[in-house]
Amino acid sequence: MATKFLLLARATIDSVKELTSGDSNQQQEQQRLKLNKLQCKFVAEKLAAQTEDILNALELMFAGGDSAAAGSLEQRYEEALKEVYRVVTDALSLIKDSCGEKWLLVAIRQRAGNNLEDFAKVLYEIEWCTSILCSIYVPRNTSTSSGRQTVIFEPEGCNGKLSAFDLFKLERSSNQDRESLRSDLEHLRQGHVCDSSREVCLRLQNDECIAAQLLEKLDKWPANSLTDDPVSTVENLAAAVPSLWKVDPRNLKKGKKLGKGGFGKVYETEWLTEKYAKKIFRSVENESFKRESDILARFCHPNAVRTVCWSEDKEADNFSLVMDLMTEDLYKFLHRVPTPALSIPAAVNLMLQVAEALKYLHGKGPRGLVHRDLKSLNILVRPLADAPELKYEGGYLNPKVADFGEAKIKTLISNFERKFTTQTQNVGTSRWMAPEVFKIGQDADIDHESASEHPHFNPSKADVYSFAIVCFELLTREEPYKGVTMASLPTQITKHGLRPQLPESCPTRLAFLIQSCWKSEPGERPNFREICRELRYIKGLLLRGDEVQLQKVDPHPFSMELVQIQGPWETTKTARGYAFFDRTTGGITGLKLRFSPTHKAVWRLTVDYDIPGQLPAQFVHGSMSDPRAVETKVTFDYPSEYLEQIQGSYGVTPALIYYEGDYMVNMSSDTTVGPNNHHTVIASLTFKTNIRTYGPFGATGDTTFKTDVGKILGFFGRSGACVDSIGVFVARHAVVHS
Repeated sequence: MATKFLLLARATIDSVKELTSGDSNQQQEQQRLKLNKLQCKFVAEKLAAQTEDILNALELMFAGGDSAAAGSLEQRYEEALKEVYRVVTDALSLIKDSCGEKWLLVAIRQRAGNNLEDFAKVLYEIEWCTSILCSIYVPRNTSTSSGRQTVIFEPEGCNGKLSAFDLFKLERSSNQDRESLRSDLEHLRQGHVCDSSREVCLRLQNDECIAAQLLEKLDKWPANSLTDDPVSTVENLAAAVPSLWKVDPRNLKKGKKLGKGGFGKVYETEWLTEKYAKKIFRSVENESFKRESDILARFCHPNAVRTVCWSEDKEADNFSLVMDLMTEDLYKFLHRVPTPALSIPAAVNLMLQVAEALKYLHGKGPRGLVHRDLKSLNILVRPLADAPELKYEGGYLNPKVADFGEAKIKTLISNFERKFTTQTQNVGTSRWMAPEVFKIGQDADIDHESASEHPHFNPSKADVYSFAIVCFELLTREEPYKGVTMASLPTQITKHGLRPQLPESCPTRLAFLIQSCWKSEPGERPNFREICRELRYIKGLLLRGDEVQLQKVDPHPFSMELVQIQGPWETTKTARGYAFFDRTTGGITGLKLRFSPTHKAVWRLTVDYDIPGQLPAQFVHGSMSDPRAVETKVTFDYPSEYLEQIQGSYGVTPALIYYEGDYMVNMSSDTTVGPNNHHTVIASLTFKTNIRTYGPFGATGDTTFKTDVGKILGFFGRSGACVDSIGVFVARHAVVHS
């Protein structure tokens, strides 16, 4: 089978070369490259450069040796070569979309060439999947005098980012392609005669009219960029992005009914000889609909349903959006009976594509957007366009996140936006709904503004929870919480921590990620940037057949750039001692505490660290050796168990008498506080990991404190005879307040 996919990949690469060769004498009109010429040629060059040597080497290797050995080799490479074939067919589809006589329609759909995300994804995946092939090949076939070399495959290489050179070349090619499009449109517009009447122009929709309108839009549709987003506030979002392409409703042919919802109905339609889905909205406010359509106009991602145009039917008093026509939703695909389970590689591939669409959505603009109703019913799918050997029934399909009717801007700027972008917590379908959404939705008195400020509600993390439930569906093809009544489900989820049961076949590392995504505490869930990196790493391990690494787990992949300083607690002038600062890049593996319940003082805190590439380190804070003290030791099952929060208290202790720059221990039984022993110290500490709670240790002081939930990386503060003050370095997930 591996040889089969190798040959299919080669044939597809040859088709890419033929389409981008520029030999107009041999190409028919429908094969001639009309749009994105330089970007398409860049993809073709990348394919040739990245794949030629490794595919040649594999072909020679498969051809040599006996048939039994060749069969074993092919099995080892099958999944990786299948992925190469999928990626090169994606490249072919992207290039074919830029060819032929329908280039004007494609230009509209791509917002006049603003489809950098499509090209960036293909370019990255070409390099990534061929690097996987090489990482399998090198250990088997390369050796040095000191032994065979190995290729290190790490999560850091799965970040989905293009190299600086590729990014520069892609954006430069995109800008040049845009100018070429302008020139072609100017040439075509020369025959246009109905500039004076926009309504006539909208109705006719001939090539000259379309070219004239595209030119008008070209300057308003800003050049796309993968590096920044010029929109800085919600207030100027619509001003920066013009309306979607407007179509006369008479030009949209009505087809069969596809579905319906609270918004209205969905029909198949035809526009400019292409089939689409038309979503009709009833009884909507004119300005609100246009504003929402302007937001949708920004979405140009290969895994998000693309809205092509909109229409207003004044006679029927409704508006409609014209979007990609898909085969069915993911829910129907997964829950057809009988259906075999998807392979783990196919399921992970679908998870990654959905996660990348959500990462794009959450990162759109400086404020980000959230979906708020993510579920398998709102993920649409269709077969891969140019890969017939990858079977639709086996999960090799193109998923697109849809139904952005509930997607809202996370931050409110003015009362006008509050009409239709305020976060409403009780949105979504129960089986996919996050616990915090249930909790807030149960409060009937909550209003929009106070709900958006609720401390337990972060809409982006609610999307993460819903995504985890979709992952369960992909792994099992079962309905979430089957057998649990809808009436009892909210209580089961919020009070009893009910979650779906992952199958035994799920690799440990993947199970750990999914379980992290559906944690009860929103702040403990990863964001989609981290989810995508981890899923791509897991996908790579599957392609490599690395069963050992698939069964290992690392601590939750917290973002190191989000490290916060919290504390120190006890900052009054009575806190003395010397400053300490545990500056490490490792994890905390254990703690030892010496404290006096009688005198309300933590004498000594000893912290054990595991620092990558170094011997274990130990930091000791506080020096008093009081024979009356209690000592306790806590050891974590690191890295699967890690310190995520500390709680404690501080107050005045009678244990120390302070004389002119020095301490004297109060060894008497007198525990009253007098003028000579007024000294504030840490009195008690409690340590909470992601698994259990240790403590409290000590006696409660006058004032309590606690850190935010995250991964505690280290401590700082002041200590002398005892621990006078304490603070932490904590890595937390991004929390965008709604």
